Amino acid sequence: LKECDKSRDGVDNDKNGFVDDGHGWNFVAGNNDLKDNHGHGTHIAGIIGAKGGNQYGISGVSPNVSLMVLKYYD
Repeated sequence: LKECDKSRDGVDNDKNGFVDDGHGWNFVAGNNDLKDNHGHGTHIAGIIGAKGGNQYGISGVSPNVSLMVLKYYD
């Protein structure tokens, strides 16, 4: 059986008070829309977690990190 993707099912599956927050949370709008309107967060995340040794010319300071996106200021 194919496992159901619960990241966008409209349910607070982990019961933490945030619906569909598996990829992060937007505290500005109170939803799971994580668009980076200014590019700064995406830029910094790339510096931190860019995969090394892939012929793209950059390796992040912590290439094996897991990032959780939290938007709290816009």
